[in-house]
Amino acid sequence: MKKVSTTFLIAIAMISLSACGDGDPGPVGPQGEQGIVGEKGDAGTANVIYSEWMDIDWNSANDPNYKTMSIPEPMITTDFLEKGGVSLFFLRVVSGDVTLVVPIPYQQGDVYLTSVAQIKAGVSAVGVMAMTHDGSPFSEDLFEGVEIRYVLIPGGTLTAGGRASYSYEALRDLYNIPE
Repeated sequence: MKKVSTTFLIAIAMISLSACGDGDPGPVGPQGEQGIVGEKGDAGTANVIYSEWMDIDWNSANDPNYKTMSIPEPMITTDFLEKGGVSLFFLRVVSGDVTLVVPIPYQQGDVYLTSVAQIKAGVSAVGVMAMTHDGSPFSEDLFEGVEIRYVLIPGGTLTAGGRASYSYEALRDLYNIPE
């Protein structure tokens, strides 16, 4: 009998507890104090990578009518290329107190300079190529004293379309790239 009474009391207690509601919510408590302002963080670059300015070095091909420079860059991965990562190159010429920075592709006379990001034989690289429209030879001296810089911007969210065009100065300011 004692066993039945204990089981009965436990059953009554469980039914009583499950029948309890939460009740009406209580009033909202007072607003807490404002926290102290944190230190300003470092300027962000959205994972942008940029190189130093460097002289052009035709280290991959230096033929009379075709020249290439290859720069190993581990950020160039299949994922970077598939997600629409952007590689931009700029050319800089300094002459006295005049500095000229122009985007690549660039053309000087019949010779044009273009850029590439690639994975070839397992090696990730970026680079520049120079050639003429008609395949005629040209001198490597044409780019003497010219420097290049590359900027890599990882792909992110797909857009509905359109294309933004930035000057070097705008990109430099946007991504905090030093001169």
